[in-house]
Amino acid sequence: MSEESNPQYEELKQLMEEKERLAQEGKYLEAEEIKQKIIQMKKGSNNLKKNTLHETQLKKRETLEGDYETERTELESKWDKKIQEFVDEGKKQEKELVETHNKKMEEYITKLTSEYPRIKYSTEYLNGRVQENKLAKQERYKEAAQKKILNDKMQQKENEKYEQERSENINKSAEILGLKQEQDLNVLRARLARIYDLLVAKKDKELDTLNNKYKNKKQELIGVQTREINISNNVHANRAWEGSNKLTQKALSKKPAEAHDKETNVVKPTKIEEPPFKEEPKVEQKPKKAQKKTKAKK
Repeated sequence: MSEESNPQYEELKQLMEEKERLAQEGKYLEAEEIKQKIIQMKKGSNNLKKNTLHETQLKKRETLEGDYETERTELESKWDKKIQEFVDEGKKQEKELVETHNKKMEEYITKLTSEYPRIKYSTEYLNGRVQENKLAKQERYKEAAQKKILNDKMQQKENEKYEQERSENINKSAEILGLKQEQDLNVLRARLARIYDLLVAKKDKELDTLNNKYKNKKQELIGVQTREINISNNVHANRAWEGSNKLTQKALSKKPAEAHDKETNVVKPTKIEEPPFKEEPKVEQKPKKAQKKTKAKK
């Protein structure tokens, strides 16, 4: 819709013409009222356009921020899910490895126990049992009983020593296996930690890329909207001047030209006609001096 087909423009045009008419008729107070009404109409129109522009720009900024929040949430959810799945898988691998280690440890200890050499009693103990048997065969039961007590104590002592040595040796072997298993577990944990850090770094990098992208978009949008505001302000100012000037010229075109324009306060120069003939300026002629006759010398 053009300016001149706008109903508000038509109303403004009529008010301008009415103001000019009242001014020409000398009804200055009524003309002042019309003038103030025109000013308010222009302000209202400009404010409406500014508010509309402000709402449009605000909506665009909110849309941009909404898109950013949506994309950021989706990106974080994607990576959080991926990282959590990896953490769960890592825990599962760690648990399975620990269970495997425990099972191997039990099997290893059982093997060590079963394959461990049987006890070897001392010669003193073996001779004591031989003597005990001889006394019993000789029906020297009292002496055999005393010998048996000594032999039992010696056997218990040697059995305890054997069990202690066997337990220490098995534990040392199991400890060596345990250290190897712990190293394997640490290798797994270190590998999982590296992958975890890599995933977090990738997540942070994508978030930084997203933040920079929307930061640039926001700066670009702010620049565009700033230019829109500047253009709108300039257009409003130019339209106000052009509209006022156009309507004033239309109103002035309906009355005879005058030397002094009351609306624009521009004094038009009055053309001074020159006479058809100009008098030539008189030049005073100075009297000629009499020339003195000189007699030629004889």
